[in-house]
Amino acid sequence: MSRLFPGADSGRAATRKGLLLGLLAVLAATVVSLLRTSGTGPLQSVFEEDARDILSDALDTSGAKAVLTPVQGYFVIGPRLLGELATFFPISWAAAVLSIGSAVICGLLAVQVYVAAGAHVRNRWARVAVAAPLLLVPVAENMYSEIYNRPVCLHFFALYALFWVLLWTPSSRAGRAGALTTVGLTAVSTALIVGYLPLAITRLCLRRDRLSTVMFALVVAGSALQVAAATTSLGRIPRDNSMRLDPGWALLRFADWALPQALLGTRSGHPDPSLVAAFVPTIGVVALAWAIVGLVVAAAVLGARRGALSPAWLLSAALGVHAVGLLALQIMINGSISQRYTTIPAQLLIAALVVLLPPAAGRSRLASSPLAALCALLLAVAAVNYRSAQTYRHDAPQWTDQLRQATQWCADNPAKSAVVVRGAPKPLMSYVVIPCHEVRGYTETPWLDPP
Repeated sequence: MSRLFPGADSGRAATRKGLLLGLLAVLAATVVSLLRTSGTGPLQSVFEEDARDILSDALDTSGAKAVLTPVQGYFVIGPRLLGELATFFPISWAAAVLSIGSAVICGLLAVQVYVAAGAHVRNRWARVAVAAPLLLVPVAENMYSEIYNRPVCLHFFALYALFWVLLWTPSSRAGRAGALTTVGLTAVSTALIVGYLPLAITRLCLRRDRLSTVMFALVVAGSALQVAAATTSLGRIPRDNSMRLDPGWALLRFADWALPQALLGTRSGHPDPSLVAAFVPTIGVVALAWAIVGLVVAAAVLGARRGALSPAWLLSAALGVHAVGLLALQIMINGSISQRYTTIPAQLLIAALVVLLPPAAGRSRLASSPLAALCALLLAVAAVNYRSAQTYRHDAPQWTDQLRQATQWCADNPAKSAVVVRGAPKPLMSYVVIPCHEVRGYTETPWLDPP
């Protein structure tokens, strides 16, 4: 088990070239993330909880109170901090600040995964394939799972990055600071942090160093905070007793729902892509997905015997166990399946297959063929599921148009203190409460040819 937590690699020092490449990678990842939101686009839309909770509270509540206010019964301190950041800019920029901030964080996490995976996966392209699911997960961006470029949905990506961070032992102060930042902010931003308690405990027992102790303490503290919010009045709303503690049902949903969509995309899950509510893929899709898993495992076994491949069996098993565990945790607590719950398991599953196919050191390019074939398949699936016009955010009203109307209304009603504007089309309860003092005197040069 200690092989899951290798020591720091002191032979790799940061260079200017490396830092520049990292910066360029974050910028590229930010663009890839932003482009996934179609229609009105990420720079002109504020959606659901980002609107009615994150932005509304940031505009009309003191900073500390807003940051420490739970959303749907759980603390989301990281997304709340992005909401506070938006208040430092003109209100007309709020939608763009929230979306760009979320996309940048997703890009930073992707680079962090690439670096953290280096101790386990030496092949550069395999490490790219391990980081890529953060940006290209094929189960997001449909009307049942709109999660990209949204502060409240950052935990779906942070929890995948957290797996790699909990295995990582950075050699530099900057690396350790980045690792602890990811652990700490994730712990206070999602109740699913409890799913990583076993991994944090295992690391502490095997490594027994200061970094492992601090990581463990952050995971425990975050778990305690989130459980307290969910089970007491601290969370501000009562949680209904809808849990379904049925491991057999959860495993079946992993086998016939989560895994097929993770490998073949949401649009393969049902004959009618707009009817994602059916959720369960056809028998043929399920069989094809499991056949892909079987082929990857067979290729890894055969390649390892011939010395062509260097599969990381233990790492792949750990990724697979966490994929199953985190899916079961989500759907059993919720009592039902929901499309967005496939996001974290999908990223873990893709990585579990990728780490089985890295070519062995010193082998010919032919040894890279299995990994190249898998990456080509995953890239094709990601391309098909990259953007969708069948989302609520696609048809959301433009933020600047809503502000223009709010400005006029506040000017016509000087005795009023606030106005409510929409962040998504009806019937969604996606709205922002804008204090009139934010828009009185607000003017904007109109676009003659809107982007």
